[in-house]
Amino acid sequence: MIKTAVIAVAASPTITPVVTGSGQQDHPKQVFLYNIAGAAVFIGGADVTVTTGIQIATGANFGPIELPAGENLFAVAAAGQNLVVMSNRNPS
Repeated sequence: MIKTAVIAVAASPTITPVVTGSGQQDHPKQVFLYNIAGAAVFIGGADVTVTTGIQIATGANFGPIELPAGENLFAVAAAGQNLVVMSNRNPS
């Protein structure tokens, strides 16, 4: 199942709302990101910051990222920005 969403990213870590639904967190996922914002967005774990995260520049895409079952990806930005997230659940 492929899902696409635009998320608002702010200064505190925002979880990327990828494949969701009953039991979906029990499956690994592939995640692709595209920064449609006017500034860089940074990705990482729940403790990501603009200093420690992996930078995705304006207009850049990133991925695929393989997320194990139960893992989440977070994003932050210096100010409110938008990030397109596309994910695909991998069958287990």
